[in-house]
Amino acid sequence: MKQYFYENLNAVPIDLCEQLKKDFETLEWMPALLNNQTYHEKRNCFINDEAMQVQSGCKIQSINSLRVIMNTYLKSVNRSIYKGVDTPDDFADIQVIKYAPSEAPAGTLPHFDWHTDDVWTQPTLNLIRKLTQVVVISDGDKDFEGGKVEFDPLHGELEYDGRKQGSMIMFPSFLKHRVLDVTSGIRYAVNGWSYGPSWR
Repeated sequence: MKQYFYENLNAVPIDLCEQLKKDFETLEWMPALLNNQTYHEKRNCFINDEAMQVQSGCKIQSINSLRVIMNTYLKSVNRSIYKGVDTPDDFADIQVIKYAPSEAPAGTLPHFDWHTDDVWTQPTLNLIRKLTQVVVISDGDKDFEGGKVEFDPLHGELEYDGRKQGSMIMFPSFLKHRVLDVTSGIRYAVNGWSYGPSWR
């Protein structure tokens, strides 16, 4: 079942990841909402929805460089692996995500339990999230503990586990996945989603 995935353990240069970590410290963060709740037992992390969007006019070079890398992979992988799924060549949404136990509500640890990404839609345009890309910015050997990404075992084994700095994975947004508890440090990741009409 590995054909569902494209994984690259060295997609983003380490020096760019290190600069991104510094630049992410300057961002404004908000609790990730789920069912309009600022804390939900299924999802416990912080997000920034603005920094990576083209329309934000971001002047942070590292963020602009990452956006170019992500969209380049989206375009090439969609054509070579997914045979041109009907989505644009640029991500509609790119979100920076922060898992920080020291900032989580008392007695909780940051995580995101089992979910699929295709439940988020653009209903006025009749579009769904079709392709998901995840890029790991922090180093799982020195920046944080825990935080492993897992997929439903039915989809096969992967080298990617959401802990290697600079690694990236792309997959159809209907695949079930989760992020396990981050127990210490800070795990930064960046997710991108491409929208399109419902699967046929």
